Parts: sequence; C-alpha cells; structure tokens
Amino acid sequence: MKRDTISLWLKNEKGFSLIEVLVSLVLMGMIGVGFLGAVTNASKASFSTDVLDSARSLAANQMEYVRKQAYADTYEPGPIPADYSGYSVTIDASPADTRDGNIQKVRV
Repeated sequence: MKRDTISLWLKNEKGFSLIEVLVSLVLMGMIGVGFLGAVTNASKASFSTDVLDSARSLAANQMEYVRKQAYADTYEPGPIPADYSGYSVTIDASPADTRDGNIQKVRV
C-alpha cells in the first residue's frame, strides 16, 4: 500500500512551467547584477583609497624633508621616490599668524 501511495504521488507531480522557470531566471539575473555592481564599487573604492594613501605618504615624506632644512622663505621639493611616479609635489611656505616670527605654515 505504501508503494501505491508513492506511485500515485509521482503521477500527480508535474514539472515546472515555463513561467516559473523564466521568473526564477529573472530573479537570479537581478541578484547577479546586484552582486557585480557591489564588486565594481568595492574595486573603485579600493583604488581611490590606494591613491589617497600614496599621496598622504608622499606628503609626509616631503614634510620630513622640509623639517630637516634650514629656515627659509621657500623650499624646493625633495626627491620623489620611484614608487610615486605620476605624482608631483608643490611646497608653499608662509609666516604663521603668531607673534613669533620663526614659525611658518608649510603646505605640501
């Protein structure tokens, strides 16, 4: 009797309709597009973070170079390491708004 129940159940079972298959494919496609969009945004964010980190490191390197120099009205940029090809350095020095004339505001 158990065998008859299983065979009856299998006879009443029908396959997926075309609409069900199409709906599932559309849903899977939407999920895939969303996932690829997230991967693209993460890649762009990683690249821009790398550029900003490199610029920050180069600026810190140039500030250390200026600190080692004697007090002057203008400063020439220090050597740029080969790792930073494509970057340029500009150094602006101006007297700070204080009573002490030996303090400068240096911007790299």
